[in-house]
Amino acid sequence: MFPTFSDVTDQEINAALALAVPYFDVDAWDTFYAEGLGCFVAHQVVLGRCDKPLVDANDVTSRVTEHLNIARSAAELAEQARDPFKRTVFGQRFRDLARRYVGRGFLAV
Repeated sequence: MFPTFSDVTDQEINAALALAVPYFDVDAWDTFYAEGLGCFVAHQVVLGRCDKPLVDANDVTSRVTEHLNIARSAAELAEQARDPFKRTVFGQRFRDLARRYVGRGFLAV
């Protein structure tokens, strides 16, 4: 599903899966379970591999990879600071699935 992550260790995946437990009810996610869990795990791996903050107080992102959003506006950075799922494309897709298709409009972050 995510060939970019072919070098991810079992330890990284297991740590991300442990974080996923409160967000996933298999019955509720139904056909979106694999994609939602994959996006959640990928999001956690990207965040875990960053050696610097993704959002800093100087209105610029501190770390850029192919999977991170590049934001320069103060408003967008404030949103990313408030909602960690907006920091990666995987997190954004996870939130979209959770809210639009799985009915988790109340998803707390």
